[in-house]
Amino acid sequence: MTHSLYKIRIRPRSAFATPLRGDTLFGQCCQLISESSQHLLAEMLEGYTHGSPFLVLSDAFPAGYLSRPGLPLSWLGFDLADASGRKNAKSQQWLQASAIAKPLSAWSTALTSSSQLGQALSAMHQLPAGPLWQQSVRTHNSINRLTSTTSSGTEGFAPFERLLTWYHPQLELELYAVTDERLPAAQLQQLLEGIGAFGYGKEASTGCGRFELLSLEPCQPDTHPHANAWLTLAPCAPQGWQDQQGNGWQTGRCFYQVHVRFGKHAAGLAGPEDSNRTPWKNPVLMADSAALLTPATLNRSTLFVGQGLSGLSHLQPGTVHQGYSPVLPVFLDTEVPTHAKEATE
Repeated sequence: MTHSLYKIRIRPRSAFATPLRGDTLFGQCCQLISESSQHLLAEMLEGYTHGSPFLVLSDAFPAGYLSRPGLPLSWLGFDLADASGRKNAKSQQWLQASAIAKPLSAWSTALTSSSQLGQALSAMHQLPAGPLWQQSVRTHNSINRLTSTTSSGTEGFAPFERLLTWYHPQLELELYAVTDERLPAAQLQQLLEGIGAFGYGKEASTGCGRFELLSLEPCQPDTHPHANAWLTLAPCAPQGWQDQQGNGWQTGRCFYQVHVRFGKHAAGLAGPEDSNRTPWKNPVLMADSAALLTPATLNRSTLFVGQGLSGLSHLQPGTVHQGYSPVLPVFLDTEVPTHAKEATE
């Protein structure tokens, strides 16, 4: 099937209790589809674990930016001879999206920090200086509906806390989506509008995770003509990946941080939690977002990498997890040192 790449812009309208990650948002899209038709979801997921996903979603980034890959700072063009500049360089985590058309060694001039972005956004809208986002802790306690008290049987008073993220009031976020013919752009828009209205992630029923969909447009990013690697935009499972020609990875030129996903079924599927019926899925080890993955031969038409994951749930054997990630082609112009090559062989 033919896949298409879209850029989506949203504006947060409430605090978020769950980070906006591509694999989590994909799961919520599947949940919304299943609520309208289980049969339709089954059709959508046909071939999902065999390299044919109907939808691949990225994480959310500040509009116009992407996450910096976890490469040695010198490879991004930073001058490490300046001791005072090394610490500052580590905080430069946001890359101007237009910089992917440049070699990686030129990216240092296109990087900025969260605090700098927050200050620039406040100045642009003539607001007092503030952070890009800030976090707070909200304390909750469950209510016993039989006694109308906070006592939960033998446990008594049992409060718990949620970490909430509050975004800058003028911040817009961007994410990327790869779809095939099974999910037209209009239907994807309906899914995201539904999630934005109801709420994304934890505490949606108490008002968290609300966002407004501002735009959804086809995307053809300007990339380097000699691109030889991919920048991933969501957590993925690249292990054992091969393209249609059977080409795999150049392991000495792949860089990523590991990410463990502890997934959980939605409330309608989980049921009461006990020894025989738990809502938790099996944990999944993935390469985190902003991985730099170098294939033996780069196909510029490739829009995603990874694999669909299964075997995650005893409760629902057909459960899958997004082990795919949208990718953007980039040009890694630094040779891997000999000792680094030997360490990966």
